[in-house]
Amino acid sequence: MGWYHRRLCIDNMDLDLEEELEFLDEIMEENQKNYQIWHHRKAIVEKSQNSSKEKPILNHIFEEEPKNFHAWCHRIWVVRRFNLIENEFEFIDEMLNKVI
Repeated sequence: MGWYHRRLCIDNMDLDLEEELEFLDEIMEENQKNYQIWHHRKAIVEKSQNSSKEKPILNHIFEEEPKNFHAWCHRIWVVRRFNLIENEFEFIDEMLNKVI
């Protein structure tokens, strides 16, 4: 519920979405498996229409935890939503080779 209210504040106060993503980058370091944070991030990325930071932050998370379900779900959403399929098969193949 707190993240929902945070989004309402962001919307009503017209706050900087890039600053919110930077804040989430920091929070996610300690809370990578928290679904609410991923949902909030998705909402902010959707609102900003800027996915440029998503693959780098996801790659960082996958270095620490290659089987992070929430990170994979977010990556699938980003790739589909922003049509970022280029090199995705190579990335998946590389990740599979790391965990096998």
